[in-house]
Amino acid sequence: TRDYSNKSKRKAENCGLFNPYVNAVYAAKYLKYQLKRYKHNWINAIAAYNTGTVKTCTSGWVHNAHGKKIYRCTIGSLLNDKYVDKVVKAIEEQR
Repeated sequence: TRDYSNKSKRKAENCGLFNPYVNAVYAAKYLKYQLKRYKHNWINAIAAYNTGTVKTCTSGWVHNAHGKKIYRCTIGSLLNDKYVDKVVKAIEEQR
């Protein structure tokens, strides 16, 4: 095990996640976790993969971390529906 308690050692070259293979393996595991969590609902799993949990629009606006309005959303829709749409489109293009 590597010791990362020393901040000077926390560099990209010391982190296995910067290895594309390792990163892809963990990404696949995380997506599998989200699929199981959301009972194989791909849309919700993709949304949760991006945001941690499924988050829906309640105010008509998507806000950034500082509370600033970024763009409008439809109440009841996924907050990150643009991201989900891009991913679904990319998957369909690969078929």
